[in-house]
Amino acid sequence: MDARLYLTIAAIVAILYALAFLVIPVQASLFFSGFAEPRAVLYLRFCGAAVLAWGLIVWFARDFRDWGAIRSVLIASVIGLAVNIIINVWATLGGWLNANAWGSTVVLALLLLGGAYQLSSASDKWCKLCGPPDGAMPRYIPMYRSHCSCGHWSVTAHPFYPLLVRLAVRHAAPDRA
Repeated sequence: MDARLYLTIAAIVAILYALAFLVIPVQASLFFSGFAEPRAVLYLRFCGAAVLAWGLIVWFARDFRDWGAIRSVLIASVIGLAVNIIINVWATLGGWLNANAWGSTVVLALLLLGGAYQLSSASDKWCKLCGPPDGAMPRYIPMYRSHCSCGHWSVTAHPFYPLLVRLAVRHAAPDRA
């Protein structure tokens, strides 16, 4: 799975939760906790607004061309998802939320795993010629990226990749100052 697909899935899930919290907060509160007092409904709407903001940020991050920007969104998302899982588990075990909250916990955990996977494959997102800052060479560049931000064209997952890299480096323009 590439980062664009993950961000699309995360955005759709977040926007659906946000719409439920904003449009039908009483039903959402009853579904997750069994009560819907006015303050709880108001707080749920505040949470819905925050989840909507995150969902829209993730939705627009799908089109970022800079891996650093995508990485920043992924790091913030993973941290936020981890905190959300901790709160969800704590509230469910403490009796504040009912058993329906475990479904949300599973969804959050899957989103967390997807974000962590995208971050763990970060070395694959760099240019074959320039490489990441530490100089380690990546295995491939995802199919949707035809060139890196420095302008080098990539050959994605080609069986003759090592030979092509050696030829490209040998025939590359002189180093930029």
